[in-house]
Amino acid sequence: MRIVRYRDAGAARVGVRVPHSATAILDVERCLGIPDRDGPRVGALLASSAARETLQRELDRAVDDLDGYLERRLVVHRTDNELLAPIDGRPQLVFGSLNFRSHLEEMGVFEMPQQPGGFVKSPLSLAGPTDDIVAPPGYADMLDFEGEIGFVIGTTCHAVSPAEALACVAGVTVVNDVSARDLVASVIGAETAHDGFVQMSRNLLLKQFPTFCPMGPEVTTVDELGSLDGLDLVTRVNGTVMQQASASELVFSVGEIVSYFSAFMTLAPGDVLTTGSPAGVGVARRPPAFLHAGDVVEVEVTQVGTLRNRVLHKVSTHSV
Repeated sequence: MRIVRYRDAGAARVGVRVPHSATAILDVERCLGIPDRDGPRVGALLASSAARETLQRELDRAVDDLDGYLERRLVVHRTDNELLAPIDGRPQLVFGSLNFRSHLEEMGVFEMPQQPGGFVKSPLSLAGPTDDIVAPPGYADMLDFEGEIGFVIGTTCHAVSPAEALACVAGVTVVNDVSARDLVASVIGAETAHDGFVQMSRNLLLKQFPTFCPMGPEVTTVDELGSLDGLDLVTRVNGTVMQQASASELVFSVGEIVSYFSAFMTLAPGDVLTTGSPAGVGVARRPPAFLHAGDVVEVEVTQVGTLRNRVLHKVSTHSV
């Protein structure tokens, strides 16, 4: 099942793609008979096997009677550039870091970490699969991309083992961890522990701007995919491949990532955890390859979809 969010008459709605059609979307609320104002969140849909079974039956019927479903407004047509970020509400967005061997090497870290690293990104940084990435004034000169694979939780979990954690993953999506890197010196090379802490904190804050987390175009449920280790990631800037990797190259597996963070926080349906980024980020290149206004960044994950976001520079804002 391929879950999307789209806008209809000004309201955000949840849908699932109709097989064999590039634009047909089955409306979840209407098919489940739920009033619009009480429409389910994506996390609730992922958590309910009964709801998904009902929708699967409706999908099968819609394939055979597409015109009838269109007439009853149970199916609508939407292109990818009309889709919203596929996760709603205020999900926890937990980003892995330094979890691809190739990225460790390009960042000058030659010892394998003993446990996963990461950080939390504001849900207000979410952007849709074709929304513009808007760089605020003063933070546009070192704008960077980090293509990542996102794993969406479908079962509430806390302090679970890697095997249990993997069973809590319901779907996969595509994520771009956009960063403004006005501080590029290594935290490890900071003169004092305090300086290193301040620099690290600021680097994380510079990932939190609105639109700095493009996501989508859908959440593909795990039953649609083979092994999660077989997922391939490609990032392109203006058509040029900048990053290319497979989930099989991760230092820590998906189950290990989810298990580690679940020890500290309760993960709920709709929360997203990412793999971290592979090698090829702009800041690590020589010379650096930062994003500029008008650039188009594409992040693609096989069998899941492609983000395609243009970079804009905001002309004015409150100073930070």
